[in-house]
Amino acid sequence: MLTKENVKQLVRGFLHESCGYLGINDSLISIGYMPMPVSMMMVMLLKDSDDIVIDNKLLANVIERNTYTTLRIEIYRVAREIYQRRKHQVEGTQEDIKADVNDAYAFAYALIFLNGLGMIIHHQIVDECNPRILHILNDEFHENCVLHSFPDPHFNGEFCYRAKKTKEARLAELHLHSETKPLIVAPNISNSEKGSETNPFDNVVEACRFIKEEERKAFEKDDYMSNILAKRQFNYCVDQNIYNIKWADGKASYCHPELPADAFIVNQLMSGKFSLKPNLYGRKFLFRGQSKYYDVCTPGLFRNPRQSYFLKELIQYDELRAVLATHPLVQLFEQGIDLWHDNFRFEINYGGLAQHYYNKTSFLDLTSDIDTAMFFAITDYSFDEYTPHTDTSSLGVMYYYEIAEPGAFSPQKQQYLSTIGK
Repeated sequence: MLTKENVKQLVRGFLHESCGYLGINDSLISIGYMPMPVSMMMVMLLKDSDDIVIDNKLLANVIERNTYTTLRIEIYRVAREIYQRRKHQVEGTQEDIKADVNDAYAFAYALIFLNGLGMIIHHQIVDECNPRILHILNDEFHENCVLHSFPDPHFNGEFCYRAKKTKEARLAELHLHSETKPLIVAPNISNSEKGSETNPFDNVVEACRFIKEEERKAFEKDDYMSNILAKRQFNYCVDQNIYNIKWADGKASYCHPELPADAFIVNQLMSGKFSLKPNLYGRKFLFRGQSKYYDVCTPGLFRNPRQSYFLKELIQYDELRAVLATHPLVQLFEQGIDLWHDNFRFEINYGGLAQHYYNKTSFLDLTSDIDTAMFFAITDYSFDEYTPHTDTSSLGVMYYYEIAEPGAFSPQKQQYLSTIGK
């Protein structure tokens, strides 16, 4: 639940964010809270100063409803009004109240869209502000966008609006990524070299040192993952052509060098739901360990070449799914968790869970934790028990799969990566 202090921190944060785009030092702007003389006026810029007054009723409303979208828009708007006032003073021009109000709201909506939020906007306001919103998106933020609308399921007859890049801009971005994406090249180890089948590594730790060094070199070569992602101004997802919430977009797990390597980060998935994914900054590989080598790694469901009928296994999977769906925590994730003004629904990967409860599925395990892969490379599993692999006539194997963004989690050639998360 929001408190007065929470809301005041949010106000200062929204002001700092919007002023940052407008080139304004917000530390000199004071913010006061008092009753407004006009009921429709919620946030006001004081005459002949840049100080802001916020209606106490708006503060109370935000706390009561636990939602602050209206407050965010109003702060973005008033920041733009400060910008307009200073611009008129510098240029010696007279203010145009109607045009300035239109411009201030257009700026607020544009910044809302670029933050990955959708907004229900009355069609009359859209008609008035649309040209100005597009001008700000394209000419000020240089994002080359159009507005996209869709019916809102909760408000009959109303439409929710978001921004997406124009077809040309999206194709140009996809082309840029494909042009700069480094080639995935496996290390060329000859038969006589260490790490080959005839001259294998002495132990799994030695093999992993080699793989981690290959991963480091691959990450440094990938400018998109090592540089561009962490420095993005807005979290645009070229895979889906949408702007995502800043702190939880689909690439968030790649963007946090300041967090510990074992941290988990909220990510928005292709489904629109969320997942807690491992910190993947500095990472390029997913791993798999096996105590025996196979020419083709086959999911458990298809390992019996004589089996072509899978009804029993599919029924077992459906039974497990039905049981998991009754768990209170699973239901909480499925229904969504209200975090201030948004409902966050977390993806329950039933197939991944079934795989880890020893059901035969069509999935093949990969992990971002190389220690986990190391464990499976040196153990055997039988009857609910893992034991050390002691047969020295066979070689344990460490596989790695190189992540290439964007598009690593998009369906490709009838196969795809699917996130289980924490």
